[in-house]
Amino acid sequence: MIDPAVSGLTSVLGARTAWRFEAVGGPSLRRMVLVDATNGRLLADQDLIASLDRVVCDNANVRVDEPSPCTAGFARVEGQPSTGLSDVDDAYDLGGATSGFYDAIGGPDLTELLGLDVGGTKRLASTVRFCYLDAQQPCPYENAFWNGDQMVFGEGFAQADDVVAHELTHGVTEKTANLLYWGQSGAINESMSDVMGEIVDRRHVTAADDPSDWSIGEDLDIGAARDMADPTRFDHPDRMTSDLWFADLGNPPYQDQGGVHLNSGVGNKTFFLISQGGSFNGRTVTGLDAGDTSLTQSATLYLAVLQSLLSGSDYADLGNVLVQTCDDFVAASADGFTADDCQQVRSAVAATELDQTPTNAPQPADAPDTCPAGTTKRTLLDSETGTPTTTFVAGALWTRDPELVPPNATSGTESWFGLDPLPSAGDPYASSLTARTPVTVPSGQKSYLHFQQWRVFEWDPASGLG
Repeated sequence: MIDPAVSGLTSVLGARTAWRFEAVGGPSLRRMVLVDATNGRLLADQDLIASLDRVVCDNANVRVDEPSPCTAGFARVEGQPSTGLSDVDDAYDLGGATSGFYDAIGGPDLTELLGLDVGGTKRLASTVRFCYLDAQQPCPYENAFWNGDQMVFGEGFAQADDVVAHELTHGVTEKTANLLYWGQSGAINESMSDVMGEIVDRRHVTAADDPSDWSIGEDLDIGAARDMADPTRFDHPDRMTSDLWFADLGNPPYQDQGGVHLNSGVGNKTFFLISQGGSFNGRTVTGLDAGDTSLTQSATLYLAVLQSLLSGSDYADLGNVLVQTCDDFVAASADGFTADDCQQVRSAVAATELDQTPTNAPQPADAPDTCPAGTTKRTLLDSETGTPTTTFVAGALWTRDPELVPPNATSGTESWFGLDPLPSAGDPYASSLTARTPVTVPSGQKSYLHFQQWRVFEWDPASGLG
């Protein structure tokens, strides 16, 4: 969500050895999957019979409780000429521009990945001129969002190409890394949408566009919300130790989900340096996209990074994945990537201090998991290897069901989640998660339990009481 307040496959991937698979399932399913033979990275997952299929619904600023799925009563459908209603036509046109961008860089087919099921056919859906029933919310609604099924725009919010691409990228993120929308992973989630939104903005050039303007949402009537070249313009941090880092612990706390919108500035500045270069925080970076207004190299890099992050990734993880992905491209002789490019990525990551803990939100150091000199570490049980649901006996309040709990893992997109016990009849106050097979601890040696966990206690957002 934008928060106003606060060429082909070969040219993208280069020559490399890959396993090629083709998945078929009747007349409507034929997909090509390429997997790098050297490192197992997913190189491509493309629908061989893909086609863009858009539908747009118009809520006409009628106040409703929630947006209805755009499965009927369409204001515009694929192939229909312009309607003359700017909100409808903008959502249609810019949805197509975003889909074309992802297709051009070897990304997913957005209709296939994000489409609503309309009569057995997936269609990339948008609802425009949406307004909430809640009278405390303004109408026209002054925002846009991806709700898990479709794009939803307040009046005038579909006119900005970077906003449309931003929100659709939230859908791509949900289907790939599935970054938890909280804290640093949530800030990365927002930043990834800003990155792809800005690249689409740069590719979808209009007469009014200023190439020196790296704002997000500058085409909106309310003006821009963020600046990728200089996040501090909107009081957003541009490095991890910035005084502008937002801990989101006011009264009431967590009004920005732990700073997802404001702290996205760190990720945005990192992208700007990688793409355009510059001198910042004692480092000088040469941009990967020098002379290329389509930002092809950074687009290729960031698409691969988005497909490699995990649901609980933080900024340190983002820095590591940016560097590792670039190194992988060089090792695989991917077009346009050199060892010097990867050095520039390293310099950008160092300039924005992605491996450091925010000064305004200090965290305790992780417990060491190393063994004394002269000994060898042996893992007796890892809760995240194999099939975790068969490794453990889960009590009534434990689950890994992504439909029930938010993702928050450093080993994938799912993790164990313990639900709150409720003081109701028959509801347990405690619930265990027990290894199905007992672990035998070696005698005469030190053994350790190492937990990577995250906790949030209940609070009342209205009063700030926890």
